[in-house]
Amino acid sequence: MTLRSINIPPLLAIMLMFCSFLVRAETAFFFQHADNQTPFSQIHATLVNRIADSATVEEQVKNNFSLASLLLQFDRVELLTEVLDELAELGVGQSNDVNSLKWQIFRGYSYFSLSQYVAADTSFNQAKDILDILNIANKQQPELIYLAAVLTMYSGINDGYLQRYTKATESLSEVNHIANANNWSILSGLSLYYSGDVNYELKNYEQAEVFYRLSKQMFAEHDTIFRAISLMSEGQMINIVGDRKQAFFLLDNAIQVFVKMEDISSLAYAYLLKSYFHSKDGNDTEALRWIGESVTLREELNNPVTIANSYVHYSSILNANGFLDRALSYAEKAALMAAETDDLAGQWDAFNQYARILNEKGEFQKAYDYMYKSERALLAKARLDITSQTARLNSEFNLAQQQLENQFLDEKNELLQTQLEQQTQLQKRQQWIVLGLVVFTVIVMLFLAIIYQLYRKNKRLAILDNLTGLRNRRSILESGEQAFAISKRYKQNLCVLMLDVDNFKLVNDNYGHAEGDKVLKFVASICKEALRASDYVGRIGGEEFLFVLPNSSEKEGNQLAKRLFQNIQEHISQAGLKVGEVTFSLGLAANLEQCNDFLELASLADAALYEAKAKGKNQVQTYTDEMQFKHKVEPTG
Repeated sequence: MTLRSINIPPLLAIMLMFCSFLVRAETAFFFQHADNQTPFSQIHATLVNRIADSATVEEQVKNNFSLASLLLQFDRVELLTEVLDELAELGVGQSNDVNSLKWQIFRGYSYFSLSQYVAADTSFNQAKDILDILNIANKQQPELIYLAAVLTMYSGINDGYLQRYTKATESLSEVNHIANANNWSILSGLSLYYSGDVNYELKNYEQAEVFYRLSKQMFAEHDTIFRAISLMSEGQMINIVGDRKQAFFLLDNAIQVFVKMEDISSLAYAYLLKSYFHSKDGNDTEALRWIGESVTLREELNNPVTIANSYVHYSSILNANGFLDRALSYAEKAALMAAETDDLAGQWDAFNQYARILNEKGEFQKAYDYMYKSERALLAKARLDITSQTARLNSEFNLAQQQLENQFLDEKNELLQTQLEQQTQLQKRQQWIVLGLVVFTVIVMLFLAIIYQLYRKNKRLAILDNLTGLRNRRSILESGEQAFAISKRYKQNLCVLMLDVDNFKLVNDNYGHAEGDKVLKFVASICKEALRASDYVGRIGGEEFLFVLPNSSEKEGNQLAKRLFQNIQEHISQAGLKVGEVTFSLGLAANLEQCNDFLELASLADAALYEAKAKGKNQVQTYTDEMQFKHKVEPTG
């Protein structure tokens, strides 16, 4: 089943590219233990303890799914089935939610691993139905996109074993493309690996070897188990089409990993392959030894399909070594087990082996019966293969026929068709140009809007003091210079006040700079509240503030000073300050005519401020000629 068949939106490829924020999203669920280098038994024990210690049903479900992920990775289907049954008892799989989708995928995989391909197909179709429902409400949910890819991969390889080879190849190819686009290395590697399995079923051994090798390269270094499985399968193909010595080397390297990680499922298959390699080399003793090891492990795993497969090989090697009775016993067991599965190839192999051993034992009627069953299984498999190939050839024939009809119509109406195509191309080109211009215009407008917002923000930051929100030194001095120039030109009044918070250093020393900042913010709020719309105030440094009062006389400046003193007394109790009292001193200057520029006028106000400080603070002083400059206000750099 492809992603297209389960209603993923048409723009899936584009949408998937925006899901890359899921860092190794695949390890978040189905393959969450892939990079864990701890042996199986230790991880399994830890997860079992977590399930036992689960305080809530939700936690129990989460931990059971984590255990299911481990069992899937190590292909421990005999344990996976038990976990899925426990999840079902917890209510999972009974509704159309994400957990039920995951449960159905796991269930389908367990059937697939047991070679119950029809049952697996049913589970995968049920998962597809749940996914369709979830996609209606959550079309862009990244987890669903990933689960759709996992579902397509497992249903695809299941299609391969149902002889739907074309469909299987298309599904696995699509999953690989999506996985590569999202940097899902495990999913990409597995889709390549299963493509190797499909080619192996089709007896395209050279191509299968290429897929297995590519899958190994796709897995990350820490995905140890998956790399070792690819390495083993690559060795299996090399044994068929290449150098058996190289095949032994790759297989032994894979076995080392399986032993270390306690992957007995893969180890059982590796031992079977090693036995097979030795039998091809004529070393029956070693072949018998390793098939015995494989049988022992597969009996422990309790998977009828793999046990039957091992029994067939064991029987063949026992027979080659002269142990006819034992060979007959294992051949019979293999035949009985294979009969209960959907694995037609396995049935053919088991029935054929049992028939040959029976024939050697002289039980000719029974041998005939099982050889007949073997041929029926082979014919059934061939029938499925032929049906699949016939459907493919029929599809190709219909396509070719349609192409011939289209070609005839094209030739008959060549001139008209050419004109229509040219017109259509011109219209499409114009549409694309218009669309491109619209997109370009929108992008330009967005950039301009962003730039304008940044400009406004930067302009605001450039004129405001970060702490108080008043104008900063540069801004208030520029405003003062403009007001000075206008007042000079039109012979208007201009009054300047310089404010300094009294004893501010003691506030910082006794209460800390954080309290000092609160005092400055409080004073700034008092200053803003007292201003008219035409007035300006700014912080020029430390605890000093500068007022610019255009078109205001000395009298009006003193009135502002009185408002400031009154406001601070009214609001000090509501300010929430640790300081019991906040006072300030003011210097006022309105001597516009005797100043050459604003800085000089501001310096007069500063001199008056120093006079207020000298006379006891908490007061306003107006500049007179008797006052001396304490310091000159400097322009900004």
